[in-house]
Amino acid sequence: MLLLARLASLLVFVIITGCGFQLRDTTMVADLGQMYVQDEVDMHQINDRPVSTRLASDLATITEQEVLNIPKAGSMGIVITREEVIENSYSLTTSLLNRQVEVEKEVDFQIIDETGQIMFSTSFTASQLFTTSHSNPRARQQEKQRIIDYLNANLSRRVVYKLDSLLRENQPREVAVQ
Repeated sequence: MLLLARLASLLVFVIITGCGFQLRDTTMVADLGQMYVQDEVDMHQINDRPVSTRLASDLATITEQEVLNIPKAGSMGIVITREEVIENSYSLTTSLLNRQVEVEKEVDFQIIDETGQIMFSTSFTASQLFTTSHSNPRARQQEKQRIIDYLNANLSRRVVYKLDSLLRENQPREVAVQ
């Protein structure tokens, strides 16, 4: 009986915390309507482009609408101006003995308002440790791609949160007249 009571209280706790996380994670981006994600990355950086693809997919999921890849008059957008993947090794012994490097991805972007003006411009960086395997180059490439996919998701989420916080800051506030 005591076990059943504990399970019931644990279930209630999980439901309550789940609702709290759901409410906390709601965004204003869904209220925007049509958006676009434009990629101005150079052709030599074609392998580093997936942040814009991931960002367009995330925004389409949130807004439940198609996200365009070209600017449309009267719609907000995000312009990716640079994406770069860098592999850092902090010491020669670490890279030779442990075969560990840090994979870092940096993305520069601009948030454009409905009038075409830049609301915000900055860069975000995400990184993760990568242990290489020189004996199997294919496995190394697959693991590196998995890490880059993770970094793309991280950067996309941060850009969406930044867009949402800008919208919250610029939301007109009602003032009570006395």
